[in-house]
Amino acid sequence: VRCGVRDDLPGFSSVDEAGEHVGFDADFCRVIAAGVLGDATKVEFVDLATEARFTALQAGEVDVLVRNTTWTASRDGTEGATFLHPTFYDGQQMMVAADSGFTGIDDMDGAVICVAAGTTTEGNVATEFERRGLTADVQSFESVDLIQEAFLAGRCDGWTSDGSQLAGIRSNYPDGPESLVIFEDVFSKEPLAPAVADGDTNWAQAVNWTILATIQAE
Repeated sequence: VRCGVRDDLPGFSSVDEAGEHVGFDADFCRVIAAGVLGDATKVEFVDLATEARFTALQAGEVDVLVRNTTWTASRDGTEGATFLHPTFYDGQQMMVAADSGFTGIDDMDGAVICVAAGTTTEGNVATEFERRGLTADVQSFESVDLIQEAFLAGRCDGWTSDGSQLAGIRSNYPDGPESLVIFEDVFSKEPLAPAVADGDTNWAQAVNWTILATIQAE
């Protein structure tokens, strides 16, 4: 099973010192292989950049996308993807440096907010700041590594993403987790779900059955 993942998100999918993919999403890839092929080791992990994940699925470069991807109505209708049962329910939050002086989003009027390009976070943060009567300079980056580089260099006042992703990044941050603070405010609903390409109902049902059986077993 060619499984589209990532290699840079601790807790969901990252590569350990032995070169193995580990984490929640990586394990679901193995679950799918075990369910449809009878062997959890029959997985080919394909690391995908955020902006390439749907094009890779559409092009048949992967059989299933298990890459902390939010199921939205627009994506379900325009990306050539069939979303399956959510595996994780998340929400967007904001992370800042512990010594930033910010105590919440309401303190961040005019702040530079860094996000991953091609994600739901770009629109969500603009909507949330507008709702609060605030302005923000939203800067998009192609990868987590580039955001972290900008954040370390002081080019970002805030970093927003799914709360689980921020927690994983914070746990592995070069300056230590105590150097970052994640605000409690959750300002979006992010059901993270695997997806397969449109057009193969049997494959979609097989993968979905495996996911549901695993969730119910838990």
